[in-house]
Amino acid sequence: MVKELGNLRFLSRRENVLLMGPPGVGKTHLAIAIGVEAVRAGHKVYFTTLEDMIRRLSRAQVSAKGLRVFTGCSLLITCEVGYLPMGAREAHLFFSVVNARYERGSILVTTNKGVAEWGEYLSDPTLAAALLDRFLHHCHVLNIPGESYRLKEKMKGSAARGGSTRESVIRKPEKRGG
Repeated sequence: MVKELGNLRFLSRRENVLLMGPPGVGKTHLAIAIGVEAVRAGHKVYFTTLEDMIRRLSRAQVSAKGLRVFTGCSLLITCEVGYLPMGAREAHLFFSVVNARYERGSILVTTNKGVAEWGEYLSDPTLAAALLDRFLHHCHVLNIPGESYRLKEKMKGSAARGGSTRESVIRKPEKRGG
């Protein structure tokens, strides 16, 4: 599926991509790689975290001009969906972007939440159902299981120094200086 996404045909079909998995498995890395390939192929790409998108939309009061930055590109990459709590206002702003892009442009989302959890996450099961209905209608879903690459590296480094891998990850960093 990664090779299929890399050929970018999903963009011409205005299909979406959902990359799911726990933190640290490479979802954002893969999203950026797809975005870079899209730019190389001449597509306009906008990358944002969900938090930054919501902050920007809140300031713009969801005007057509405020939405334009998120609707005027071939590919909108939205990372970190599910990491921070979301209230009803933020959920409605996110829905407004998905709805405005529906069948008009591709969205790539990275998330640590399964779609069954989005009703609770978005604080409104009905809104979540409407958002997912539009987003998943034409969507490639890739679930990336595994452990965090960052934690694996941390544990490798600690083991090489002779420390207990478990202790080095869990304990607080030592104070420096005095």
